[in-house]
Amino acid sequence: DTAGSVRLPASICGLVGMKTPAGLVSRAGAMPLSHALDTVGPLTRTVADNALLLSVIAGRDAHDPATAHHPVPDFPLHLSGGVQGMRIGIPAGSFDDDVSPEVSKSTAAAVAVFRGMGVHAVAIDMPDMDAINAAGFLLTWGDVMAIHGDWMRTRPEQYTPQTRGRLLSTLAVTPQAHADAQRVRGQMLRNFCAQVFGHCDALLTPCMPFAVPRLAEVDVSGGAQT
Repeated sequence: DTAGSVRLPASICGLVGMKTPAGLVSRAGAMPLSHALDTVGPLTRTVADNALLLSVIAGRDAHDPATAHHPVPDFPLHLSGGVQGMRIGIPAGSFDDDVSPEVSKSTAAAVAVFRGMGVHAVAIDMPDMDAINAAGFLLTWGDVMAIHGDWMRTRPEQYTPQTRGRLLSTLAVTPQAHADAQRVRGQMLRNFCAQVFGHCDALLTPCMPFAVPRLAEVDVSGGAQT
């Protein structure tokens, strides 16, 4: 999950997807996209299954030097603690642009469920998400040609048309822009954590602003015909 590749399939398919923090799960053997932001996380039917699988795949791996040396928590054990008294943040003025009525209704229903479990819902004033997303774009796509450049030159036919087009569009990211994004990354992260998670334990947001589309309505690899 560099930019939603666990979270979006989970949302579309009605599954539980875990966007893991950097260093928790080894990336050895995974097709890389961005060394700055790539993470590996499980997709499962239930939260309990997700916690169990995460406890298996997490931990130090000599094949991925970026994995942390910290002991792996007992994730399934933490599920028995309950959520009463926790604070769930509802972003104010973010994540709600062009959201369909169906998604808004589902989000409100989720908030009601959490409130029924004793969770406090609090409004959160979000930082400048446009600036954060712009930095994330530069961090992600600035890595792409360093990783995929040789393959794109020697075996472009092995990429689908849509993927090849997206990779080529990253040539517009200059080394200076990528370096600037790396420079502000740490401060942006610290500011985000202070402004958001200083007031809540988790954020509740929709993964997609609209209902799940049909294959014929999307352009991934040419739609339903390929």
